[in-house]
Amino acid sequence: MDMTDTLEELTELLKSDLEKRPGYKGRLKFDLGDQGVIVIDGSNEPPTVDNVDRETESTICVDEKVMTQLMAGHRTAAAVYQAGDMTIKGDLQVAVDIVPFLGRR
Repeated sequence: MDMTDTLEELTELLKSDLEKRPGYKGRLKFDLGDQGVIVIDGSNEPPTVDNVDRETESTICVDEKVMTQLMAGHRTAAAVYQAGDMTIKGDLQVAVDIVPFLGRR
């Protein structure tokens, strides 16, 4: 699996999870560095999830490996943040609000 496949798979997982569990209202970007971005716009119902880089209320910077671990439920967002494997820019609450949608596999 190359990085493009992984980005597409992570994008589809987030999209599916947000469609199954409505309620996320923020505009959030996961910045995976050279691998690209995943942007969630919760102002739509269901939220749009794509890879078009644009301004959001909050940005979570994390690498693809850690994002994969989060989505698989192998690590919690709190543990990743405390270990320094994730940084958050912008509105902290918007970033925190996505946590219930991560890692429920």
